[in-house]
Amino acid sequence: MKWDEIIYHGDVSARDFLAFYVKENRVMAVAGMNRDREMAGVEELMREDRMPMPHEIRKGQIDILKLLGHSPASEFYLLEQAS
Repeated sequence: MKWDEIIYHGDVSARDFLAFYVKENRVMAVAGMNRDREMAGVEELMREDRMPMPHEIRKGQIDILKLLGHSPASEFYLLEQAS
C-alpha cells in the first residue's frame, strides 16, 4: 500500500517515536519504537474507531493516553498490552 503521508512524533534517529500512516485523510496504521504505552493506546483507539484526524496530529504532540481517558478498563488494558 502506498501512503499519502507519514506523520512522525518524536525522534526517529534516537529510536523514540510514533509514525502515523495516513491514507485518504485517515490514520490507517501506526508504528513506534520505545513507546509501548502509546502503542497500546493507539491499538485501543483504532479498535474503537477514535483515532485523531491527520490535521490534529500534525498540530503537535497528541496525548494518546489522555484521549483514552482514565477509566479503570482503559488503565487495565494499557497495563496488559504494554507488559
